[in-house]
Amino acid sequence: MKKSILMIAFCGFILVGLSYEIMNDKHESTPNDENVKQTQEQVAQKQVSEEVESQSKPSIADKNSDEFIDNKNGTVTFKNNGLMWQRCAVGQVWNGYTCDGDAEKFTWYSAMKLTSHFAGYDNWRLPTQIELMTLVLCVDGQYDTKKAKCLSDAPVKKPSINTILFSNTQSLWFWSSSPYVYSNHYAWYVDFNQGHTNYNDKNAFMNVRLVR
Repeated sequence: MKKSILMIAFCGFILVGLSYEIMNDKHESTPNDENVKQTQEQVAQKQVSEEVESQSKPSIADKNSDEFIDNKNGTVTFKNNGLMWQRCAVGQVWNGYTCDGDAEKFTWYSAMKLTSHFAGYDNWRLPTQIELMTLVLCVDGQYDTKKAKCLSDAPVKKPSINTILFSNTQSLWFWSSSPYVYSNHYAWYVDFNQGHTNYNDKNAFMNVRLVR
C-alpha cells in the first residue's frame, strides 16, 4: 500500500515537472507582443524610407532630359551635338503640352522628300541612323553606339525613348536617312520598341521624326 502511494506521488511529481517545463517552453517561444509591434513598426518605417528615396531619386528619363534644352516651341535641342528635334512624330500636332493625333507612316523614299516649316525653321530633314540612335533611352541610361544596342541586357522600357520629351511616341520603327550600303533596296531604321537599329526594304512604311 505504501509502495503504491509512493509510486503515485512520484508519478505525480514527474507530471507536474513536465507540465511546468512545457508551459515554460511555450511561454519562452511565444514572442512578446511589444517586440512584435516594434518589429512591425521598423519594417513599415523602412518601406516608407525606401519609397521616399526611390521617388526622390531622379529617373533615367529625368537624367536624360537634362541632356536636352526645351525650346518651349515643340522642339528640343540635344546639348551633345546641337541637333534640334521635333518633339512630335510627323502627323502628330504639338498643342503646347504634348503631341496630339496619330503619327503617319511613310516609305523611305517619301520620308526623304519630306519638308516642314515648324518653330520658325524650314530646314528640317530625316535624321541619319547615328543621329536617331541618340534618342534611344536604355533602362540603365547606357547605349553602345558601336554595337547599336543598350549596354544592359535587361529589357528596355517601351517605348525606348524619353516620353517626357517625346510624348505619345509609339513603340514602332522610325526611318533614318542612312541607306544600307550593301543593297540599294534597303535603308536603316531605329526600333523604339526594342531599342535597336536594323535595315529594311525602302518601300516599307514607318514613322518619321524630323531633325535640323
